[in-house]
Amino acid sequence: MPYPQIINLLNSTAWAILPEKMKVIMDFLSIRLANQTTVPIKAASPRQYSSPNKKVVVMGMVGTISQRVDMMTEYSGGVSTDSFGKVFDDAVSDPAVKSIIIDVDSPGGSVYGLEGLTTKIRNARSQKRIIAVANSLMASAAYYIGSAATKIIATPGAQVGSIGTIAVHVDQSKAMEDAGLKYTFITAGKYKALGNDSEPLSEDALEYYQGMVEQYYDMFISAVSSGRGISKQKVKEDYGSGKLLSAKDALKVGMIDQIRTFEEVVNAEYRRYQR
Repeated sequence: MPYPQIINLLNSTAWAILPEKMKVIMDFLSIRLANQTTVPIKAASPRQYSSPNKKVVVMGMVGTISQRVDMMTEYSGGVSTDSFGKVFDDAVSDPAVKSIIIDVDSPGGSVYGLEGLTTKIRNARSQKRIIAVANSLMASAAYYIGSAATKIIATPGAQVGSIGTIAVHVDQSKAMEDAGLKYTFITAGKYKALGNDSEPLSEDALEYYQGMVEQYYDMFISAVSSGRGISKQKVKEDYGSGKLLSAKDALKVGMIDQIRTFEEVVNAEYRRYQR
């Protein structure tokens, strides 16, 4: 995928990701665009391992989350919700597996694919114990997904939260003008070229993207409310309003259920099925 297409993707979707991580992505793409270089893009496969008796499966959710491919795989690592979902389905359908531990260290990512994977995990709770572990970052889209687990545990130094959505518009009109380029869009439909990167963001475009961000935010709040069994109002008021919380503070407000080291979590699950 050429970088101009990636810029178009960034301009046309909402993200559930840490703002500082979004800035890293944007800075990276700016450098690549200036150098006119490319990086291969490939789907990410979740790492996985099982207990000796095969009853506990540990699945990694590490890096930026996207649906089918990870734009930043070689730069910052990542995971595909589609790929993760397929491996998760295999674990759920395996009668030998009793517990699934999701080892999370992610700043979040794209909103695409989130609701499907979150629903899949929430529905599987009636069949398996599903434990999401913040080890050591469960932010934004990662918490969206983690909230569907039977239990959320954070390691002592973990950070949890950043519940919110964000969108960014890249205005390349000055860069194109400096390069002697001018695009003319010929469209049918008032909003067909809305928010394109060849001109500053219009008021109509800003209103549209704000509405889109608000819709995904409401989906986020609803998912956490359903997964944690609490009111949407409590999520909005007590779960950080977009901030990251320490493990200790997250436990106080009910965002997580326990604080334990990752080794303690894994060993406890292993012992559960040695009896």
